[in-house]
Amino acid sequence: MSDLEKNKDNNESKQNKIIEKESTTNRERERETQELEKKSTDENSEDEGDSWDQHYDDYGNCLDADTAKDLSLAVGKVTIQKPVFDYDNLKTTDWNIGDKDCSHLIEIYDFPPTTNTGDIINVFRDYLKRGFDLRWVDETHAIGVFTCKEAAISALKQNRGLVKTRPISLASQQTKLKAQQCSDLFEPHQLRPETNALIARNLVIGALGLDRNTNKEQRDEERRRLKEAREKKKREIKSNRSAWDGSIKGCAMDKS
Repeated sequence: MSDLEKNKDNNESKQNKIIEKESTTNRERERETQELEKKSTDENSEDEGDSWDQHYDDYGNCLDADTAKDLSLAVGKVTIQKPVFDYDNLKTTDWNIGDKDCSHLIEIYDFPPTTNTGDIINVFRDYLKRGFDLRWVDETHAIGVFTCKEAAISALKQNRGLVKTRPISLASQQTKLKAQQCSDLFEPHQLRPETNALIARNLVIGALGLDRNTNKEQRDEERRRLKEAREKKKREIKSNRSAWDGSIKGCAMDKS
């Protein structure tokens, strides 16, 4: 055999080996692909077998009789009750005070959480003599209680700097709830009546059998102040009665 023929045979042998190798590689790839597809199919079949849709309908009823029987034996008979309230259409009602007058109330808000009662009282110090009370709602909200509507309006018109104010009808929800819970807030804040020590001193002296150590001028002055306080109280009662016919307007702050 010539060298040319030998080289030709060697080339053919190499080509055959390459073809066989490529064929083997292709078969291995095809086999791996088939195994992956089979594995994926098996996993999908398992997922479908364990899915909710395969075992229960849209109303939650079990479709498999054996599974339903096992559940009944485990937990007993289960009944489903329909909700009494339709929470999807639930609507909150706004604050309704009915015929109660809240025009003498204001909301005090938007002040630092570190603010204390003394700080707010100092802001409204001009109304202390006319009558002013404070009710806390939370650390940044409070209710201001005045003697009348006119006093509240006057307070709303002034710039307070430290705090902000607004009518109770425009207040935050938590402030309105607080006002609802405190029924006494709907009564305007009343000034404490003027008092003196005359009656208390007479009671103590009489009980202990002590001598009076006050001069006549001081006792006369105390009696005069006590008489004025009684007359003022009578005028207030008369004024309240007259208010029913609309003849009285204004409030205590108008007298300042």
